[in-house]
Amino acid sequence: MRAIICRMCKYFFFLLSAFAVGECFASVSLDFHEAECTHTARADTRIFDDGRLLAVRCSGGGYGWPGVEIRPRNGAWDWTRFAELHITVSNHSATAEKIMVGVGGTGEKIFAYQGSGVPAHSVRSIRVPLNDAPCMTEEALDWGEDMKSMLPSGGGRAGFSSVTIVTVYNEQPGTPHPLAFTVQKMRLVQRTAEQRVIAAGSFFPFVDTYGQFIHAEWPGKIHTPDELAADWAAEDAFLNREAASPISGANIYGGWAAGPKRRASGFFRVEKINGKWWFVDPAGSLFFSLGVGSILPPNQTTRIAGRDKFFAALPRNADGTIPSHMSFTERNLVRRFGSSWQSAFDELILKRCRIWGFNTLGCWCARSLTDRRRLPYTATIDRSSSTRLATERKPGPRPVPDVFSKIFLAELTEQVERLARVVKDDPWCLGVFVDNELDWQACGAAAGPAAEKYYATVRKLLKRSLPNHLYLGSRLHQAPEAVWRAAARHCDVVSSNIYLFEPVDDLKRYAPDKPLLIGEFHFGAKDRGRFGGGLVTVHDQKARGVALRRYIEACLDNPRYVGCHYFQLQDQEITGRFDGENWNIGFVSVCETPYPEMVSSLQDVARGMYARRWAADGKQSTVNKGGNEK
Repeated sequence: MRAIICRMCKYFFFLLSAFAVGECFASVSLDFHEAECTHTARADTRIFDDGRLLAVRCSGGGYGWPGVEIRPRNGAWDWTRFAELHITVSNHSATAEKIMVGVGGTGEKIFAYQGSGVPAHSVRSIRVPLNDAPCMTEEALDWGEDMKSMLPSGGGRAGFSSVTIVTVYNEQPGTPHPLAFTVQKMRLVQRTAEQRVIAAGSFFPFVDTYGQFIHAEWPGKIHTPDELAADWAAEDAFLNREAASPISGANIYGGWAAGPKRRASGFFRVEKINGKWWFVDPAGSLFFSLGVGSILPPNQTTRIAGRDKFFAALPRNADGTIPSHMSFTERNLVRRFGSSWQSAFDELILKRCRIWGFNTLGCWCARSLTDRRRLPYTATIDRSSSTRLATERKPGPRPVPDVFSKIFLAELTEQVERLARVVKDDPWCLGVFVDNELDWQACGAAAGPAAEKYYATVRKLLKRSLPNHLYLGSRLHQAPEAVWRAAARHCDVVSSNIYLFEPVDDLKRYAPDKPLLIGEFHFGAKDRGRFGGGLVTVHDQKARGVALRRYIEACLDNPRYVGCHYFQLQDQEITGRFDGENWNIGFVSVCETPYPEMVSSLQDVARGMYARRWAADGKQSTVNKGGNEK
């Protein structure tokens, strides 16, 4: 009992103190005189260097990645004692821009990168995690081809002893346009704690029986069954105490019941009110979609076959054999709920989402969750065709289908009709995504006609079979201008996946008056036994919570965003999913214990999200007690 009480106290202490301590780091400034600065080898880019700052100007020619390359004048930089590189960037352009920073070593291989949206005529500090993991191997380990992203902090400690290039560039996935930005400051932040360096020969095994990293300690790490049971009891007590959603004035859908009323259609729709776009829920209340996606318990399996040395305790099948794949998450769920864990786990997920502040189940959520009609959900048709459009280069993992073929039309028709049999006329369905991050860049000049045909065809089929539901687009990522314009013409809401510290309105220059939805974003760190911090990495769990809150607030303050969906609920397995990703990006660990810093931050922003969005200045509501607009 004492162990359970102690773990409960620790859990609530984290919730109360998540933002109580300010950051204080020793840093070293980099002098531009000690480096050689050149543009990224494109004729339309110019670099102006006065020794104090670097100005980058691009006339908007045919290159989509204009920027500056910064190299040491002699040899290489040794950054082994530094945790982060901070670069202050000023955007002089008339539109918001995505500014990216990459750090590379021998052969100019980039092993650390980060990016941020920088609003027009604004300044932002971009933080690039470097040698920031609590544990590091002296040399890079040979994981095999499918494990490249598992390397502890890039190329091992030795990689950061020989940094040869820093690239600061503007990400222009659409049609390149004129821009100007300034690199004002570069500084290196020293590590605040000594890093443990492990010899490669002593590294294996590195995964314990709970699926955790063996060679490091952190707050909340599980060592015994009693500790695991105590943490689960602490969470149960927290959920039972909180009981209700933190969203102020929410109705059963998570919409703003206390706010102004609109026409109740019985389904979700979109409407522009006082210059801001909103979802309107089935009851006629304004709705901002604060969601979380990829809840497919057990989320992902990891490969065991051929990697016995990774694991301190190998799992066994009923017949005593070692499985080729397994999920540590599922293994821990069996410890918590027994072999028939699915139903109890679904209830826990829905309870968590509601009490933490989510009001939407995003893409790729299990039917066992959406069928319960407890939270609005998005329906998804993924990989709509087996055909591929002929492209100018080899496409990525999600090629654009041959939208002009009869096969595409037949397959998509069958998929839409199959979905309609499940979600048609369901008021809890927010809308429908079709596909995800299609590689429009590979299509070259064909992207425009193909996109027009694609979005027009999808819309026609959806509206025929699902006339009451919104078409939420295809979760775009790095698409040419013609694709954005086609999506804006045919989608009810244009969705995109924006992995930055601050979201950028990609569509503004192409179609200024269209509601937008962020289909994926996340923040990760490496302080809790994970080698990868995801696509946007911060220093620690406290910083994850801060970044989460700021991102959601930026969406609430933007009149065109009608929602944002976090990816994903659970951490990935330490030994990687099917493509090697093993990131700390979840709200819960592989042991199914929540990160209090993330939960506290989400609850905090959810409490005031409707008042913030409604208010013209983002600070206070202008709605009277009767719920009518002033």
